Amino acid sequence: VLNKSQVNTFLSCPYKWKRIYIDNIKSEPSKAQERGINIHKKIESFYKDMKLDVDLKHFINFELRRIKDMIKEGEFDKKYFYPLFQELTLYNEEIGLKGTVDAIYLNPKDDGIIVIDFKTGMSQGESDNYRFELAVYAELVKHSGKVDNVKYWGIYWTDQDKLFFEEIKQEYIDRMYNIINEVRKEIDSGIYERRRNKYCWNCQFKKECKNER
Repeated sequence: VLNKSQVNTFLSCPYKWKRIYIDNIKSEPSKAQERGINIHKKIESFYKDMKLDVDLKHFINFELRRIKDMIKEGEFDKKYFYPLFQELTLYNEEIGLKGTVDAIYLNPKDDGIIVIDFKTGMSQGESDNYRFELAVYAELVKHSGKVDNVKYWGIYWTDQDKLFFEEIKQEYIDRMYNIINEVRKEIDSGIYERRRNKYCWNCQFKKECKNER
């Protein structure tokens, strides 16, 4: 059973995946990762006590715009504003996936389920890498039995006040499963090669690779 982080780690470097997930060598989060974790906690807290926070200034403006859009559709209904679920951890052995979904909303236009991922940093456009992880989350939600009509997915970048949103496309679901299956085959082979990538400079195992050369 794999999550999107495991798959992305394996695709970037099988050796690093082995050291983390087989040898159980824990990695310290980077400053960017720590900030992302902190923002996620603040967003989760926002819906509980509506606490205003300077780190959420773009997010709060986004939510104000969303409220206005809801009112245009008619009387404001809280069920469309508050997430149905937040930080929902799901595990499904049947489809071989696990992960934590940031938020699940209900679309006021058609009651379709929206799977949302929150991110800090800078967006890279409508990347298929984003759709890969959204496909993982969408399938976990779909097979969770908690909701029906999983219809949309999206990413909101809190630093940029930018939203990527679209109706779920089956081609990306199929592509995600193909990637997962290929990674499983490589994992089962027991061959964990060192693979150069753009993150090597910041890898905790870079000395091990240097010593091998």
